[in-house]
Amino acid sequence: MYKRYVHDINIAIESILANKLKSILTALGIIFGVAAVISMLAIGKGAQQEILDQIKMVGVNNILINPIFEEPDEQQSQDESGNKQKRKFSPGLTLSDVDAIKSIIPSVSRISAEISLNSFVQYEGVRMPAKIMGVSNDYFELYNLPLENGTFFND
Repeated sequence: MYKRYVHDINIAIESILANKLKSILTALGIIFGVAAVISMLAIGKGAQQEILDQIKMVGVNNILINPIFEEPDEQQSQDESGNKQKRKFSPGLTLSDVDAIKSIIPSVSRISAEISLNSFVQYEGVRMPAKIMGVSNDYFELYNLPLENGTFFND
């Protein structure tokens, strides 16, 4: 009974030795295929972990509200029939809206208004573009950003 299996293995080894190039190319195909699958799974797992880390940094209980701006008339988009379409417009929230949210919704423990402006900063004669952000002190607690030096602004 075992003679048949030994005979089959001998035939397989003889076939591999008789077709060396074909055998090497087949082995390389299998190796590269397995490596590609493993690397794609690793990349997917790393991307998933990066997204989860970003969600953890923002916090699962945080809600971000961003305004939507309307494009000027000369930059409006056209649909397939050639009609001009206006995009949705939202001026965003004001500081009175922030105060109203904090006073009306009891489950809100921290709230931070944010305004950002793209500008330039200059240090020791070097001018570079920068994003300038105005936030309240709660911003640092919301995003788990400890203050390295100095003190927070007073209310």
